Amino acid sequence: MNTFEQIVKGMPLLIQELINQPMLKKDEIRTGQGFVPQKGIYVLFDNNKPIYVGRSNNIKRRLNEHSNEGSDRYSATFAFKLAIKEYEKKYMKSTKGIRRQDLEKDHEFVVEFRKARSSVAGMGIKAINMGIIYFVSHIQPRALTSCLVNQRCLYQT
Repeated sequence: MNTFEQIVKGMPLLIQELINQPMLKKDEIRTGQGFVPQKGIYVLFDNNKPIYVGRSNNIKRRLNEHSNEGSDRYSATFAFKLAIKEYEKKYMKSTKGIRRQDLEKDHEFVVEFRKARSSVAGMGIKAINMGIIYFVSHIQPRALTSCLVNQRCLYQT
């Protein structure tokens, strides 16, 4: 088992591996024109800026869950958060204290959630194999996002 220090020392390699991956679109992956590993870490990019990092045992399935029309608040959590942000901004309504299931009954929110899933479907994607980074389960995705955005890791030993 790796120590935390060993894990942190390996993060620059992980970040470089992600940076070196080609930017793909969901349709390229679906049609076989682009390849993502079965298991691993994936990053969603909006206008070439990394905005979401996730890990999955089935990246293709997880990407579909993020963006498919039938995905709900449990499987499309990132799109749900994007929809909340846009809903609050556009309609000047706070969602604090409102249950997710009640939001899904609000027509205005449903429209924003549909738009958010569509937006996620069009985002750029980079992914790397979990075998390279088996230790990531000990590192929060937020730390990886920070490393990608800043092109360096905040944790140093």
